[in-house]
Amino acid sequence: MPPGVLNLVTGDSALISRHLLASPAVRKVSEANGFTARHAPAMARPPQRRHRTGRNAQLNLKVTPETLAQFTAIADREKWLLAETLEHALDALEKALARRRTNGIG
Repeated sequence: MPPGVLNLVTGDSALISRHLLASPAVRKVSEANGFTARHAPAMARPPQRRHRTGRNAQLNLKVTPETLAQFTAIADREKWLLAETLEHALDALEKALARRRTNGIG
């Protein structure tokens, strides 16, 4: 193997990593060859919505980005809090289900 093709560095791996990652030359070669940073790109955070409402039970849901966008768009359009939006949605669902039962559907 020609000299310089393979270099082996031994020692404190954290110190060596910090030194190599701080090098503009290493970053340039890495990016030129399609190696990107391992950390996820920063995502834009939605505005925090905090209000004192007397509601104190927490509900966490995993939804698609589209569902979240639709839900927050309704809340923003109607000027409702997110919890109010959920309450309105549940009321509407209960009414729709009652209509289905009354009509013998479902």
